[in-house]
Amino acid sequence: MTAVGYSLISILLHPGIDIDAREERSLATRVFVMFAIVIAANLVMRIERGRRAEAIAAERDVANENLQLAKKAQDAELAAAEQRFRIRREIHDGLVQSLYALTLQLSSVATEAERIAPVLISTRLAKLVPLSRAILLEARHYMHDLSPMLAGEGELHG
Repeated sequence: MTAVGYSLISILLHPGIDIDAREERSLATRVFVMFAIVIAANLVMRIERGRRAEAIAAERDVANENLQLAKKAQDAELAAAEQRFRIRREIHDGLVQSLYALTLQLSSVATEAERIAPVLISTRLAKLVPLSRAILLEARHYMHDLSPMLAGEGELHG
């Protein structure tokens, strides 16, 4: 801006530039071209700064989107782990406890039936005890299969 001001002062003040003189015309043309180059360079730099700012903003948006996706994936993984833990706890607190109580009662009744009841009843009850134990072991097996899921090491099986 200062250079433009000084140039205008020297052109407009007396004696100014004599357009008819070839050397002064050449000098004025050179000064004009110099200012045009500086203005063009400044415009190009502004455009490049704008492009860089847009590129940085786009990269920042992509990084934020990736961060949000990673957080959603982490939240989903945590929710799945919590669900598996809940299922395991419900199997243990409900089904396994009931099967264990059933197994104890069947075993007790089978022992009593051997002493006082006919052979047919004691035989049938004796067959139910291994069945209830097998069901109890199967339920514990399902609970055990859910344990690696809590650490994210395995898959849920249907």
